[in-house]
Amino acid sequence: MKMLKYIIIYLLTPVLVSNCTPNNLETKEEKTAKETNLEVAKQTVVNADFQLFELDGRIVKMENYNGKPYIITLWNTKDKKSIDNLKQLAITKDKYGDRINIFALSEEHVSKIIQFKNEAKLPLLFYKIASTKNKRKKALNFLYNKQGNLVKEISPDSYTTIENQLNE
Repeated sequence: MKMLKYIIIYLLTPVLVSNCTPNNLETKEEKTAKETNLEVAKQTVVNADFQLFELDGRIVKMENYNGKPYIITLWNTKDKKSIDNLKQLAITKDKYGDRINIFALSEEHVSKIIQFKNEAKLPLLFYKIASTKNKRKKALNFLYNKQGNLVKEISPDSYTTIENQLNE
């Protein structure tokens, strides 16, 4: 569940920050008030329930995946770099097999995800996430350890970082 909170924070923080960024004409009190509002908004996001769905609509229970490191990637079918990223992650999955899970998360309609999954035949776990107002246009990858703690944002070819997690 911690992982899901990190994802929602990462997805919504740019929206929150853009709505709370002070301009040069604000007084010190107004800046302080906006900073406080931003912190309150972040806490609200942290405490929100984040929904991850199987492609048939069932809610995913992340505790089923405890015990080995995993990578979460956010992607969409309209971005070529996103697709290339998924292909690189498939190479990672082939290399490490059952020692790692790779979750491909998309906000797109389930039919698009299923169509892509069936055509691409990649060895990744595809899921739908609830849509946010701030649609992600680029791929993002996050590496988590076996305990579900975020290690860092990674590039798909960061084998050293992945190998270090697998050897812990």
